[in-house]
Amino acid sequence: MVDGKYCAAKLSEFNLLLQRSFWKPLRNTMQIFHVLPLAAVVILFVLFATDGQLREIYISYLEGPVDAAWVASIAAALVSIILLSAVLYAAHNALSTMRISAAPSMGSVPQAYSKPLRVQRAAAFMLAVLPWVGLTIGLYSARNFVAARYCQLLDVALVDPYDLQKMQFLPQVNGLEIAAAVIVFGAVTAFFASVDVRNRIAHGAVAFIGPAFAVLLFLLFTDLISADAWISWWSQIYAVIGVATVIYLAAYYLLYHERSASVLSRTFTKIGISFRKRRRRRIAFWAFMPWFLFALYFASVWIFAPNAPSSSSCSGRLVSTMSVLAPGRWAIFPIAMCATLSIGLLVGHFILRFGVRRWYRPILIGVVAGLAAAGVLLSFYDDGHLTVFIYRSIGPLATVSLELLFLISTFALLAVLSQHSQFPALTLIVLTMVVCLIFPAYAGWTAFALGLAYFSFAVVAFASRRYMAGAVLLLLIFVGWLNFTEFEEGAAVQQNPPANRNTTANVSTNLRNVRTAYLCWLDQRGVPVTRTAAQQQSCIAARPDHPAPVYGKYTVFLVAAEGGGIYAASAAATFLAKLEDLEPGFAEHIFAVSGVSGGSIGAAVFQALDHARHPDAGPATAASGDAAAKSGQHPKPVEMESCTQQAGTKVGPDLATKVADIMEDDHFSPIVGSIFPEIFNAPLRRPDALRASFEYSASMQDAAAANDLCAAFDEHWTIFSAAPALVLNSTWVETGFRVAFAPFRLHDLDESLYSFLDPSMPDESCRHNSGSQPCVSLMTAAGVSARFPGIMPPFSAKMTGGKYWNFVDGAYSDNSGATTALDLYEALKGAVPDTDVDLRIVLITSANPQPKLDDKSINGTVFRDTVAPIDAIMKVREDLGNDAVARACSEIYRDDKNLGGHVMEVNEGCIDHAGVADGKLQVVEIQDQSYGLPLGWKISQTSFAVVSWMLGEPVKCLAVKPTIVDDKTSQAQTPVQNDDDQNAQLTNIILQRNSCVSQLILNLIRQSSVPGTNSSTQ
Repeated sequence: MVDGKYCAAKLSEFNLLLQRSFWKPLRNTMQIFHVLPLAAVVILFVLFATDGQLREIYISYLEGPVDAAWVASIAAALVSIILLSAVLYAAHNALSTMRISAAPSMGSVPQAYSKPLRVQRAAAFMLAVLPWVGLTIGLYSARNFVAARYCQLLDVALVDPYDLQKMQFLPQVNGLEIAAAVIVFGAVTAFFASVDVRNRIAHGAVAFIGPAFAVLLFLLFTDLISADAWISWWSQIYAVIGVATVIYLAAYYLLYHERSASVLSRTFTKIGISFRKRRRRRIAFWAFMPWFLFALYFASVWIFAPNAPSSSSCSGRLVSTMSVLAPGRWAIFPIAMCATLSIGLLVGHFILRFGVRRWYRPILIGVVAGLAAAGVLLSFYDDGHLTVFIYRSIGPLATVSLELLFLISTFALLAVLSQHSQFPALTLIVLTMVVCLIFPAYAGWTAFALGLAYFSFAVVAFASRRYMAGAVLLLLIFVGWLNFTEFEEGAAVQQNPPANRNTTANVSTNLRNVRTAYLCWLDQRGVPVTRTAAQQQSCIAARPDHPAPVYGKYTVFLVAAEGGGIYAASAAATFLAKLEDLEPGFAEHIFAVSGVSGGSIGAAVFQALDHARHPDAGPATAASGDAAAKSGQHPKPVEMESCTQQAGTKVGPDLATKVADIMEDDHFSPIVGSIFPEIFNAPLRRPDALRASFEYSASMQDAAAANDLCAAFDEHWTIFSAAPALVLNSTWVETGFRVAFAPFRLHDLDESLYSFLDPSMPDESCRHNSGSQPCVSLMTAAGVSARFPGIMPPFSAKMTGGKYWNFVDGAYSDNSGATTALDLYEALKGAVPDTDVDLRIVLITSANPQPKLDDKSINGTVFRDTVAPIDAIMKVREDLGNDAVARACSEIYRDDKNLGGHVMEVNEGCIDHAGVADGKLQVVEIQDQSYGLPLGWKISQTSFAVVSWMLGEPVKCLAVKPTIVDDKTSQAQTPVQNDDDQNAQLTNIILQRNSCVSQLILNLIRQSSVPGTNSSTQ
């Protein structure tokens, strides 16, 4: 029979044992850590190791060029990350309650260096080193990304190796450079393994990881790593790593724990030689030996095979003509990894050594505070150009590290103040943010109520002589007031009553109509030869005295440029610039460009460059000028005051070269550098930094183009312009409708589409501005289209009733821009006879209107009530662009047609019309996911070359088809979709389709100038 009292007693003893052996040590250990440094270091690690934009930045750094500016940016990046490590270490020690209770006993108790304190030191070391480990893993990821894309271009896209080589900008390294990097890393490892005997945990970790890292580095230096190759001989690699690790650790253990009481040690002691120093030297020698042999191998390769070609591995095959394993094509990445880890180990060691000194924390606080103050003051007293120059000089990695440094330091300071004052300041900040997110409609009242509560607590705190708590509360109120003031000042005040807009002087209602503006734009080009009745009535300005002869149909394009950050901007601007360079005057055939987000930026840059090359001619005579003034069309002033730095105009380079130089500049650093100053209500905010960055880059290429970018938006286009009109789409936050900056009204075209010129909308044009608010510039309008929430604040307008209207990234309603382009097409179709004008749409997009729908390519979540609703919200936003392209295809090719014996159904073969002469809609495909194109604002030369390549070249088109033929050619040309890749693989067939679209556009433009018969002249 079971004795209940006996079991209860045993259970009580077991509970006590658990309390003593598990819970109490765990509680004591948890006192070592604070959630803030741990959370910060995890965020840093993940960001440095996995972020796609930072990966692009790593590639840009390694591309060079190696000059004084490059060295300065590298040094700035290293210093900023060192400061991050130092702040993490200081925050860990300051917030650790175990250190506070144990510190007084360290001076009197010899055993003060207990196990918890060793764990604390090891944790502090890991916090200081983890950012460098994350950076190393990020470099490794960038190497694999570049190598995989190279192999994809070589094996899948079948790019000619010679052309592919011209797309590579990473430097090739030789064996001597590799040997030098390995020697440095080996010396740092030996130093780290033989000093500071107290930090045994970190030493053991380095010794354990060393052999595996050495094998990995050898594979990376020789480019033996690829997906297929790794799978084929992974067992041999793991066996080598295992044996090397056992041998290395066994020798390390024997050297580290060798007894010092031997006869030999006593002999050495008598003659003045310290055995402990000899042991350290042995450990250092053993730690350095493998790396010395490693370096010796590559040095011998450089000596005995200096002309050995770079080896690379694609599809499991080693590409090299030499029997020796020469340095690989991507060896620059492991060199950077060695340098990063070396610096990280040294930083961790010296921070651990000097972090306990009294001067450490005050100096660190002074340096961080000084840098933060400098950044804030710079944003207060600069109009943008100096800020752009400074942040570009220190580089994107330094900029993002400094911003993280300021934010982490701020939160750490609040946490320390909360801990010392026993008032939860950090918790209250988080609570305020959560409450405002839960009740967004009452965010202002919520912040005001919480501010009153904080002020009441502050009064009580000062009355109780708890000055620290009172100071923290006043600081919270001050920061909240600054942000409220920032919102008030950031909103554009709408002072003109919407009802009076049409009565404003010098405004032509007719030319605000899209159809009328289109007819008058054609009229200035002599299309048709004989004016239509609508042109005769609306277009008061006289035609040019000697219009360009038009014999065939005049081809007019409506272009849609999708969003996607810098890659979309690069694609849109490059595609248009290439065609303009190949056929000068191509831009005169584009009536409007519907841009979204990055596509708006690219369209604005192209428009400014082309407009600078072909300024508006204006009316031919004074009389016609007077007529134009009466109609509301004001020619652009001949002389315009410069609003940018004059850097001269580069006459030589073509438009495509200028576009490349502008897009490859660093637009990321100025935006990121403006984040922290915004907390203090600095006037130079993130949208201003984006605007200033592109204006600055444009001024380095073409001062006139830069002036166009910073001039008023409503001056960028008239009916006389050779450059196209811009329709820059954004999303109305409060309604979800599309709202665009455009030179004409849009609501008449679509009930869900508005222009800022439409009645009842915020009036942002200069012609209606009372003068109290600055005009919205062309670059600012393009930036409004790219204000992605969380990255950029919304564009706000304060209406006369005190209500705020907000506008964000146009991708939230349609990322492709196809919907607005289709609205324009439907409105303009038939404005003049089809025998005179050939109206077409060109979509520059990555949207797939015909996705693969089967049980293999679509796999939903099992968390139906939690994850599924979030997936639905994100997918609907993401697929709005796909839906818009599909709708455009359905509308253009709506009716069944018998083209060459082939009966087409609704939405069939939209992409198959690429290069087809009678295809009214042409799609230029951008495969962003397949090639990992960056969504941020910094693109490397290598990625830009990929974007430029995938747009195609007219010479690569085999033949432009007159119509869809009745065969399976289009089906054969469609690439097979990989089940693991939802985005279609970019092959030479897609490249050919894009090339044929370019060739078709050029043919259509040239045919407009080929002598023939025009129906209007008959």
